[in-house]
Amino acid sequence: MSCSKYVSILPDLTIADTFKDRWKKIILPKKILKFVFEKFPLYEDGDAVYSGKRWQIFLYNVNKTKPEGDKQYAIAMVFLKDGTATFFGPFYPKFEPKISLHSEEIIINPVDNFLRKTKTMAEHIYIYSLNSPCLERGHKDPCMFQLLKKAIEWHELYNVSLCVAYTKCWGLSGPNYFKIRKANRSPSKNNSLTSPIEDEDKNTVTITTKELMSLEKYSPDLYSNISFTLNAKYLEDILHKKDVFNSLTSPFRLVDKNIARKQISLARKELVSLAKKSPQGVLEEHLDCGRKMLNSVSFLPAIQNEVFKALLNAWEEVVNYSLMTGESFTGQFNKYILYLFWKECKVDLGNNCPFKLQHIPPRKFS
Repeated sequence: MSCSKYVSILPDLTIADTFKDRWKKIILPKKILKFVFEKFPLYEDGDAVYSGKRWQIFLYNVNKTKPEGDKQYAIAMVFLKDGTATFFGPFYPKFEPKISLHSEEIIINPVDNFLRKTKTMAEHIYIYSLNSPCLERGHKDPCMFQLLKKAIEWHELYNVSLCVAYTKCWGLSGPNYFKIRKANRSPSKNNSLTSPIEDEDKNTVTITTKELMSLEKYSPDLYSNISFTLNAKYLEDILHKKDVFNSLTSPFRLVDKNIARKQISLARKELVSLAKKSPQGVLEEHLDCGRKMLNSVSFLPAIQNEVFKALLNAWEEVVNYSLMTGESFTGQFNKYILYLFWKECKVDLGNNCPFKLQHIPPRKFS
């Protein structure tokens, strides 16, 4: 539905709520990775959307603002039809025992109060947040949707539009999204490392090595350019939780029990040592390194295949985790999430809706 400036039929808040409900389904952890990289293989950079005198004045004030260190903050400017402008901020998040407020939601009230006084004298609103407003936030409305609803409300009441600008892509819930979501594969119910993987945690981002590598055709830069080191501590945790020896299902002679246990123990130590000494490398290089090491190790014939698969699974898991929780991968994912939100927002609210999203790259501040 269009939200033309001179037409009285505008999107109401129910449309924003409908979009929010659809967004929740889009970002389900089990689907989000594949959806993001498959649906939008090519993302257009929208850095040059805004221009003109008001935008340059706004950028000047963004550049002039000196925040407290590297803290997240938000500022706003409301331009009036008489050519004047009012500046708000900077506002910082408040995290106290009984209250948690993000800077974007804090800045809404002073802007809202100002618009009630100026009414239709307002012409345009710019809000800048160092990090893009959150898109996922437990039981509370994410800041992005709070701002979206306010943009619709302000347009209906005062015939004014809102542009939300940001520099750092916060994505859904920040740079630790995959660490929070555990970005791993949980063991199946029967605890066999070679059986199909089952994910019982709806909040876990689940992806196999094969699925992760299949995303390369959509976003090759994630693989050709991203170099990372391995998280050896994570591999130690995997091997500790997934007891390879006690999970064996292959029959072997009781007399060989101690030999099997010693062989597995030595292979585990060698695998962890390899992860600790592993240099920077891309996904395929790390995977090949682990395969070569495991191919050079011998186990009792009766358990050779099963142990090899179990240890290879653990190695692939740590490689996946190390890539996905790295700054480069998460940064690219968060950038895609912002483009995805904007595209999906326009599907429900139309190209001319009173809410715009604008990225300001760091170079603008030089």
